[in-house]
Amino acid sequence: MEKAQKIVDDNYTAAEGSFLGDLHERDYFDFQGFSKLCEAAKSLAAEGKTLENAKKIHEIYTQTCLHVSYHFDPDDESRISNLPKNYVELLYELGKLVAIFFNTEL
Repeated sequence: MEKAQKIVDDNYTAAEGSFLGDLHERDYFDFQGFSKLCEAAKSLAAEGKTLENAKKIHEIYTQTCLHVSYHFDPDDESRISNLPKNYVELLYELGKLVAIFFNTEL
């Protein structure tokens, strides 16, 4: 659980080397980092959901969606160098994790 918590915490703060850190600082979609984040969130949810982690997962989801939307904004210079074609599916997967923490379904 400690490793999973650290992954979520690092993404929440967009720490260097985290999925969200790479997305924010380098405009790079790290597939491995995204997978680790999702697995960590699933692990934390299985071990016992907390409001603190629910808020963190929600904020990570929100920031990820914002960064993807900036990619398509012609007035914003941010462009994700390797935005996957299936980005909608990936965002949906992350959204489902948010729903798990808030006891809802998508």
